[in-house]
Amino acid sequence: MGRSTKEQAEHNRVLIIEKASELFRARGIDDVGVSDVMKAAGLTVGGFYKHFSSKEELAKEAARLAFNHSTHGWHKIGATGAGSIQKNIAEHYFVPKEGRKRCPLMAFGSDLLNHDYPGLNSDAASGIRSLLAAFASGSAEVKAGVITDDNRKLAMFAAMVGANYLSEVSGDADLSARLKNAVLDMF
Repeated sequence: MGRSTKEQAEHNRVLIIEKASELFRARGIDDVGVSDVMKAAGLTVGGFYKHFSSKEELAKEAARLAFNHSTHGWHKIGATGAGSIQKNIAEHYFVPKEGRKRCPLMAFGSDLLNHDYPGLNSDAASGIRSLLAAFASGSAEVKAGVITDDNRKLAMFAAMVGANYLSEVSGDADLSARLKNAVLDMF
C-alpha cells in the first residue's frame, strides 16, 4: 500500500529541504534556483509553493538542517578517537569535503553578510552556538550551549573556522597547510 497523501507531502517537504541544503552548501543560495532544488528532488517546480511560501523560507530550513547535521557529526567525532575532542573535530574539519557537505559557516557566510535572507542570521547564530557547544563538549564550561569561562576554546574555535576559510579562499596549498597546522598546534 502506498503512502497517504499527507505522509507523501511530508516526505516531499523533507526531501526538498535536504536537496536545497546540499545545493546551497555547494553553490550558495543565490546561485541555486527553486527549479534546481525541485529538479534535484525529482519534483516539479509547480509543487514548491505547496510546501514553502518563498525561497527565503526554504533557505532558513536548509541552513537549519545543515547546522544540525554538522553539529550531530561533531558530537560523534568528539566522542571517538584519542586526543582532545577539540583536536579530533579540528582534524576532521580540515579535511576537504565535497561542496554539498561544506561547513555551513563557510557555505552560508556570504549570504549572511549580504543580508539577502532575513531571519537567516538568527538561525545561523543558533547554529554557531550549537557547533561551539559540540566543539567544547566534555568541558565543564559548556552551559546551555555557550562556553562561559574558557576564552581559549572560543579562540581555538574561531581560529579553526578562520584557518579553514582562509585556506578555501586563498587557493594556496602551502599557505593552507601552514594555517591548519598552526591551529592544530594550539591543541
